[in-house]
Amino acid sequence: MKKAIVFAASVLAAAGAGLMLAGGGAPEVTLVSMKELEYTETFLVSGTVESTAQRELTPDFPLVPGEVLAKEGDVVSYGDPIATVDKEATVRAVAAFAEEYAGSLPDAAADRAAEAFAAVGEELAGGLDFLPDTICAPMSGVLTSVSLTEGTLYLPTAPAATVSSAAALRLRLPVPEDRVGLLRQGDAFSFTAAAVEGGLFSAQITRFSPSAYQKLNGISYETVVDVVARIEDDFNALRPGYTVQAELTAGEPENLWLLPYEAVMQDADGQDYVYVYREGEAVRRNVETGRELSTSVQIVSGVGRYEKVVQDAAALEGEGPVSVKAGED
Repeated sequence: MKKAIVFAASVLAAAGAGLMLAGGGAPEVTLVSMKELEYTETFLVSGTVESTAQRELTPDFPLVPGEVLAKEGDVVSYGDPIATVDKEATVRAVAAFAEEYAGSLPDAAADRAAEAFAAVGEELAGGLDFLPDTICAPMSGVLTSVSLTEGTLYLPTAPAATVSSAAALRLRLPVPEDRVGLLRQGDAFSFTAAAVEGGLFSAQITRFSPSAYQKLNGISYETVVDVVARIEDDFNALRPGYTVQAELTAGEPENLWLLPYEAVMQDADGQDYVYVYREGEAVRRNVETGRELSTSVQIVSGVGRYEKVVQDAAALEGEGPVSVKAGED
């Protein structure tokens, strides 16, 4: 019980100076009984806020953005410009792209690629008005991705931007595989968001991903399962993409019987023990400890629930007579 050793050492240093002696030289002590606590083990998982509704924007033609007007995290309304289009630069970039990469493809594929880019180039060159002046938001919400760079050719092989609704949010939490079995649909929990200082939110598990996957954790990979949760109330403070830390419960509540750390000692063999008060004397009793909390430790066996033990155990040099502070015997 490492915490008890550290704590007891500090208590002993203080007790040596302040310990009062009663008549007969018996040290004066404080007594304490075990306290019961309903306890549920928890563990922390990092995750993200995501939208339950989103739209991807994928233009029909290659484009060269003239100016990118919005970035990830910006709130936009339907039709707001995300970027302007440089039409002349687009025509030049399409022609250059076709010339540079067609030669690196197999002959048949190169011919088809060249024909395709030539058709696009001719259509664009024949009427620049065919190109839009701006790339606009497809819906109102938060920009959760923008794949546009000023002056760089965008190819419509992936969305140019993604807009997520901030009105319908949920959490996605990658939970280690050995912990998933401890969770149940409907479990409630609290979480914090890195972007919201002092904010505490609540959520409820709604479903589990049907498959697991490998996720990088530090320098190694771990197997995780995505857990999806409904946010009870975001107080208009959360946005898609925010990082969160959730405190999840691990199993059913259990009742613990606890003693403060200063009441539990440990000998050179690693055996935990306490001093039980018996008819004016402190008597050593070996105990089995369990869970370690912030200020107390679980006593699994060795002490009766209503027996009194010496709280400031480090003040004693061993078994023997003690004097109990007035009103505590």
